[in-house]
Amino acid sequence: MKNTLLVVEDEYDVRENIAEILTENSYKVIKASNGKEAADKIIMEAPDLIISDIMMPEMNGFQLLEFVQNSRNFAHIPFVFLTAKSSIQEIRNGMLKGADDYFPKPFKAFELLEMIRIKLKKQELIKGQFNKIKESIALSVPHELRTPLTPILGYSEMIADDAKSLTVGEIEKMATAIMTSGMRLHRTVEKFILFTNVQYELNEIINNKSLKFNTTECTEAIVLKTVKGENNFNNSTHKLEFKIEESRLKIDESYFNICIKELVENAFKFSFPNTLIKITGENKINNYELSFENTGGGFAEGQIEGINIFNKQFDPTMPGSGLGLPIVKKIAEYFGGRLEVVSESQGTTRVTIQVPRADE
Repeated sequence: MKNTLLVVEDEYDVRENIAEILTENSYKVIKASNGKEAADKIIMEAPDLIISDIMMPEMNGFQLLEFVQNSRNFAHIPFVFLTAKSSIQEIRNGMLKGADDYFPKPFKAFELLEMIRIKLKKQELIKGQFNKIKESIALSVPHELRTPLTPILGYSEMIADDAKSLTVGEIEKMATAIMTSGMRLHRTVEKFILFTNVQYELNEIINNKSLKFNTTECTEAIVLKTVKGENNFNNSTHKLEFKIEESRLKIDESYFNICIKELVENAFKFSFPNTLIKITGENKINNYELSFENTGGGFAEGQIEGINIFNKQFDPTMPGSGLGLPIVKKIAEYFGGRLEVVSESQGTTRVTIQVPRADE
């Protein structure tokens, strides 16, 4: 099936020249003379790639890009700006706003075709990767949802059928079990949603390149606030030890907070009772290392190399989807860092996220 390309250009000769080149090379071409006309055609046709001029009447290229990015159904479409070679500021603005690429005018036909081929191939790879994610979720969700649903449905049915014959104590016990299972179900659903959102954004299925320009502060107060917000914190018997050096990091603040939350949750969940959890942050030569060290079940041999989607770590009978570390790993790598795990079976586990420093 032919790929559909949208060409948005207010200069008639340029627009027709591009359309002719693409049509002769077996692409289906949609043409628009300005952003407003292009927006209407995107809604009707949903092209596979958009090539747009910047300076146009009624709606310019930047406004068209914003329209595409804010449209849930079209945010995944690759967007390439046409711009004069001398317009360096326009190029920078376009990339900061989330354009996938820019193409200078005047251009050679073979260069234009090669750029389009590469963009469409990359988009197909992204779609394939996202389809694998959806398949993995589809296979894993039933089990993770069924487990907490069993006591919820079972106990609620007993209360509904035998409420008059049950004692207050029995009803309280069943209600507590229902609430506990409901909370577990809620956490599972939220984790799957978080994982999907992270994959959707950071695999560039939507245009969100401006994330890589964001920075955030790491201080002991910020880390401590996230730790205290963890569900297990107030009821925990663990001892906490903090040693956090301050630094500004090349990572989006919201994603950095997700990493802290996931690593804290794992540290609490997989530690033996009454043991010490150490949280340290250190400035290194080229990056910043934030580590969480706990004593618990540890990793079995080979598991560290296999921190993959839905591959449960530690004890498989423990609740949870096993998504925490894959989420952190994806975020760290997107922002130019990495996740490192060092573990001794039935001993100490140290999980470290390395992030580039903004002052480097």
